[in-house]
Amino acid sequence: MPYLLRSRPMNPGSRACPPRGARPPGVASLLAALLLATLLPEAGFAAPASVELELIESARTARLAESALSEDRADLLLEDGAVPIRDVLRIRFRSAPAVAREELSLRLADGSRLHGSIEESDDPDLLRLRLPALDSPIALPLEWVREIGRGDGAAPGDGEVETDAVVTEGGATIRGVIESITRDGVEIEDDGLGLLQLPWAQIVRVRVAPLDPPPVVSPQDLPCFAELDDGSRIRGALRELGANRLRVESPLVGMISIPTDRRASLELLLDRVAYLSDRDPVTVEEGVPFSDYFPWTWKRDRNVLGEPLRIGRETFRKGLGVHSRSSLTFALDPEDRVFRARVGIDVAGRPVDDDPRVGSVRFVVLLDGEEAYRSGDVGWASAAIPVEVPVSGHEKITLLVEMGIGHHVLDRADWGDARILRK
Repeated sequence: MPYLLRSRPMNPGSRACPPRGARPPGVASLLAALLLATLLPEAGFAAPASVELELIESARTARLAESALSEDRADLLLEDGAVPIRDVLRIRFRSAPAVAREELSLRLADGSRLHGSIEESDDPDLLRLRLPALDSPIALPLEWVREIGRGDGAAPGDGEVETDAVVTEGGATIRGVIESITRDGVEIEDDGLGLLQLPWAQIVRVRVAPLDPPPVVSPQDLPCFAELDDGSRIRGALRELGANRLRVESPLVGMISIPTDRRASLELLLDRVAYLSDRDPVTVEEGVPFSDYFPWTWKRDRNVLGEPLRIGRETFRKGLGVHSRSSLTFALDPEDRVFRARVGIDVAGRPVDDDPRVGSVRFVVLLDGEEAYRSGDVGWASAAIPVEVPVSGHEKITLLVEMGIGHHVLDRADWGDARILRK
């Protein structure tokens, strides 16, 4: 914290007053203090904070070197050594970000999700988006926007549309060609109604049809997802990483420098990880006994309601959302080594009266039909539970969610970050 020089005299009886007879600080001391306050970061005198490293074989806490990428970009450099970059899955800089509560939430063509507000732009083909975690707005080509949701915690969905569309507060869906998106609202050309100008106050969601596939990041450029503390996730190539630096180059919006105190996590997208939500299950069994009614079918990267996967304070970019009773079986490849996930009841499974008897399940993992993992009763109040199961030598893995003590009421369960680590 910077030093403050007071111009008014202190009350001799004040606790802040130096003791009688004490020598006042000299000019040299004051200059040294001011210089020190200028040179040190605003966060104070503490050394760079430790980070949590999730590695292929283990997890550990460490401090990044000032420049944490080796010259050949093959190693992650730490204060006490180095680890192969290929073994690094994720770096967590701080606790999980809170749910975004910005004006707009955007999903881009490459899977990036941004939370912020739109500013004035001189170019109708560019959105100037202000993210609270970044020092300056980013220029986003409209062609790379796939969806915009409005409202507190708005979470765009997935999938593509064939025609531009705007969903209004009244529940109407207007389809046509979007002419512009500005800070004031959206202009869309409807075949029957003509050009419509809709303010954001009347809009719930905007869907933009793709024209061209987005550019991709080469594996040699260390593809990654950088997560900010406002919940935004930016996909790109890792350019710089260190104790006090993180720069990611997005092929959609260019170079982005993320302030040190706004970093949440960095996920490397290398070939060591295969998410089960990117694979098709070979067998799906869902439903409750003695009933043909079961509307809560499993979802990829969403909970069963189509919302983001959230267990307690943790939000997961990838995973599987299910409802008891659920059984999903996936084929395993010879190079698959370990299954990992963080499991629990989604926040949408919390009852309004906080009844502990509902929103409760049991998680089970089967390998070739044999039980390899079983949790106890997991309720809505439980934090995410880590699961790790070796899968080498097996042909199939089954993720089973059984009903808990409350039968199947509010059993909205998540396999957060469900993935296979490969050789």
